Amino acid sequence: MFIKPIRLIIGTLGMLLILTSCVKDPDYSAVETIELNSIITSNLLKSSHDAVSFFDGTSPGKHNSLYDSADLEILSSDEISKQLKSVYLSFILKNSINRDVMIDFEFLTETNDLIYTLQIPVSAGTIQTSKIVETNISIQEPELNLFKTSTKLVVKSRLILNNEQVLSESEGLLSVKAAATYNFDQD
Repeated sequence: MFIKPIRLIIGTLGMLLILTSCVKDPDYSAVETIELNSIITSNLLKSSHDAVSFFDGTSPGKHNSLYDSADLEILSSDEISKQLKSVYLSFILKNSINRDVMIDFEFLTETNDLIYTLQIPVSAGTIQTSKIVETNISIQEPELNLFKTSTKLVVKSRLILNNEQVLSESEGLLSVKAAATYNFDQD
């Protein structure tokens, strides 16, 4: 019975000490401004095509261009677009097809007007050793204002032909990954 009042007294004194140990007269002028920025990273597109996809079975020696597309939904909001400070685009391309490949990245408006384009060649690879190309692009002002109007990404992959033909039995894979990191102001 004697222990309960002692615990109560010690608990009360402890709380009293905690509450009275506050900082006296803090100097708020010494505090630096904190700048908050938001960053969003988004995968834009991920695709892969085998070598046979490039082969046009109707005409020997004729090769298809392959297309992929993705909507850029984050740029479709005016409020979000206004706060966009910069965009960092990242592309990883892997080619194990025995031919060089040219990849075109086209950023288009709602009416399919070309806003921004990037062309990346990828050397021929082998099944055992893929050729890998990594490209990073930073988009800042003044390009950024035009880039903000893009609503769609179209990726066109095509073989760079030499004297040899790609046969329908060709092996290998072309892998395309595109990502974007969006930096926003918090005003």
